[in-house]
Amino acid sequence: MRTIQAKQITKEEAINHKRNDYNPYEWKRTIESYAKYDECIFFDDTEDVYAIYVPDGVRFCQKVSYSSCLSAGGLSTGCFNDNTLFFVDAGTIAKNKSNFKILREQTKNLPQIFYY
Repeated sequence: MRTIQAKQITKEEAINHKRNDYNPYEWKRTIESYAKYDECIFFDDTEDVYAIYVPDGVRFCQKVSYSSCLSAGGLSTGCFNDNTLFFVDAGTIAKNKSNFKILREQTKNLPQIFYY
């Protein structure tokens, strides 16, 4: 299990994070794209910004970066509590309709996060 000590920050703090130095316009655009989702919150571990957001009822966590890619691989799982993000280094969950139904239920009832 990988643990990251991070504090919750506002959207404005995420936009103004030191990582925006490379390209402030693109960084702000990326933060705004996460912020449009329900229940979006941002975390800062001083080096990186993480976004936890809920599209279609499933809670995802991503490290914010300038690039993005699609993945055909499965989802890994973790959780968050107060100022800590936990990432479990175990098997992955296949992305299919029946699993997404389960992930939606887990999102409702548990502080779980799912990531690529």
